[in-house]
Amino acid sequence: MNKALIFLLLLGSGFYGCGQDLSVSMDYKVVYEIPAPMRNSADTISISFDTEGKYLYSDAKLLGDDLGRSVFKNPNTDLSPAESSFVLDTKNMEVYFDYSLNRNSIFFKMDIESLIPADEDPFEGNVEIIMEKTEYDVEIAGSSYPSFLLYPDNEPEEPLTLAIDTSRPVDNSIVLNAFIQLMLRKTDSKGSMSINIPKGLILGIYTANSIMMEAISVENVATTINISHQFTINE
Repeated sequence: MNKALIFLLLLGSGFYGCGQDLSVSMDYKVVYEIPAPMRNSADTISISFDTEGKYLYSDAKLLGDDLGRSVFKNPNTDLSPAESSFVLDTKNMEVYFDYSLNRNSIFFKMDIESLIPADEDPFEGNVEIIMEKTEYDVEIAGSSYPSFLLYPDNEPEEPLTLAIDTSRPVDNSIVLNAFIQLMLRKTDSKGSMSINIPKGLILGIYTANSIMMEAISVENVATTINISHQFTINE
């Protein structure tokens, strides 16, 4: 028993001693509504952004609910008091996740590439994602924002429409290009894909006949998140 206890203490000390402290500052917070037609309802998720596009932060409860159900197998466990937060480091493509439920606490940092399974459908050729400004504005949360068509140059028939708040200059190219390069690596693709998207806060994404997601509130924030095996948030 004593040896087991000493081993656990050493293991815990080693785990907490090898962590990497990180401090990030968020500039904008958007609450999005995402339609859920199968339930005839909608989900909401809040996401915070920094101007440089290096980090995304969310305390979306739905992410914590999935983790809680996979960890706590007792069907009588009440998951409603749980709190969860995550930070996505878009430069290094790493995610920091913090979850707490009563006396239980879970923290992890993971490389996103290791979470995504390989896909045996490689992409060939060279594609440029086109952003084309339209003459129409989109009304969101009581304000008007310019809209842009988004489509690959080889398939322009079914573009997405994006509403972007260009007065809040988030560098979207960092986030989107990081995911594009990750997708190309996971599919072992030989081709290339590039996108040139204007700086701004993306507030809405639409298909020709439906809303994929749309902001219901937007605000400037001064949120600092300090990460060291847990999140300390000062607002």
